[in-house]
Amino acid sequence: MQPSIAPGPVWWGASPEPLDYRLDEADRLAFQLWAHDQRGATVRVVRRYRQVLAWSTALLFFVLTLAAGTAGLRPELRRWVLLASALIAAATWLMGWALGPSIARDEIRRRLRRAIRRRRDERSTPSRMWAEPSGITVEEHGVRSHREWAILAEPATTAEHHFLIIRTHPRAGNNMSLILPRRLGPAADALADVVRRLAAAPSPTRPGPGAPPVWGPPLPGAVDFVLTVEEHERRLAWSRDRGGLDRAVRERRRRELTPSLVLLPVLVILWTPALLGYRWTSLIPALVITLPAVAGVAWGWATAPARQFRKTVAATALLCREAAVGIHGPVRVWLDDTGLVIKYLHQQDHVAWHRIADFTETPDLVLVKAAGLDLAIPRRAHPPRVDQLAAGLRAATGSPAPGEQGIRRATVPPG
Repeated sequence: MQPSIAPGPVWWGASPEPLDYRLDEADRLAFQLWAHDQRGATVRVVRRYRQVLAWSTALLFFVLTLAAGTAGLRPELRRWVLLASALIAAATWLMGWALGPSIARDEIRRRLRRAIRRRRDERSTPSRMWAEPSGITVEEHGVRSHREWAILAEPATTAEHHFLIIRTHPRAGNNMSLILPRRLGPAADALADVVRRLAAAPSPTRPGPGAPPVWGPPLPGAVDFVLTVEEHERRLAWSRDRGGLDRAVRERRRRELTPSLVLLPVLVILWTPALLGYRWTSLIPALVITLPAVAGVAWGWATAPARQFRKTVAATALLCREAAVGIHGPVRVWLDDTGLVIKYLHQQDHVAWHRIADFTETPDLVLVKAAGLDLAIPRRAHPPRVDQLAAGLRAATGSPAPGEQGIRRATVPPG
């Protein structure tokens, strides 16, 4: 039997008091930039910007210089104009290659900052963090989340922050983190050292059909369930209809359609003879290239939502088959006096009533949007308890009962 890692009476040098702090935009941006570098995305963006900027500016300056220089010149001088155009194109190519990294990093910073500002939950909010025998707890903006040691990896430390990495899947990598600013002083360093010594590599296994949840006997009024792939798909479709995939769709469109800008210099070269009044046959190459390019861009833009939804569903199905981690494993849901409690395999979230944004009932599912989390509760798990839970959510959020019209005023939350 393995020895327990539960703490003794002394917290290994860490203060037993919670750390109170406020995360602002700069803190969240620092983590996003660090994660961007760790995934290798920064290198890929820099390489792409270098190539696009170098070749597009070189071709553009070559065409413009050649078109302006050959207008009205004698044939014997055009070779010198051609040479000058090539030299200018080479100079602009080198300039684009040199300026690509700085422009790419500035664009990454602007894009990440815009993404943070679009998310209301990630604005400057007061937070508290403390260690418990089973893991780390963070409370902010009406949501209290507890992560067990099994899904906490070794913290990453920079000059200004400790990033307590959360592993939601064995192969997911550094996809989430608790941000702990080092400006809090020695208490922050001590807490990060506690996590560094107690965080263990996760080894979750998916329970078989009918296997009880791993966290013990059921609570009175709690609903225990494991969602199927089809139920996950319906949850994702409900989230998509409420804008849950909009940001992923925008990112997909940007990633897929931005490389098509490389064709602009080619189209300028092909359309220039036609615009200068040459023979109509010069339009044929331009049309042959332009029409498929426009059709491809329109197809990519129009089908991006459906393709992103299929990709998300496929990833969900893969996780459901591989491991019981996060929302893809056993889930326990219940209500208390102050909100909704959601217990996963190695994580527990408590969402206050005012953070429950949306609530929908179907004949076989109860769908809840709480603090950015899309939750589906199947009625098959325990019909009487699910009905009682839905009634409590309905009373707390002021939602109408099935078949009623309008929105009722919220009543006292259920006790």
